[in-house]
Amino acid sequence: MSTLRTMVFPDRTVPSAPWDFEAENFAWIDFLWSALGRSGDVGKDVELVYNKLQSRKQLQGLISNLAGGIVK
Repeated sequence: MSTLRTMVFPDRTVPSAPWDFEAENFAWIDFLWSALGRSGDVGKDVELVYNKLQSRKQLQGLISNLAGGIVK
C-alpha cells in the first residue's frame, strides 16, 4: 500500500525504515491474508495477484488488464 500511495501521491516517499513500512502496511496485510481463506475464487485470484507482484512483467500485464477493464 505504501508503493500504491506513492504512485497516487508522487510527492510522498515510501518509508525507508522497516518498522515504518510495517506500521503503514500491517493492517492491509492482515486484512488481505485473513480474508483469502474465506473468499472462494476471488481469494484465489487475490493470491495470484500477490504472486504476480513479484515480477515486473507480470505486474505490467495485470495493470494492462485493469486499465482495459476500467476503459470498458
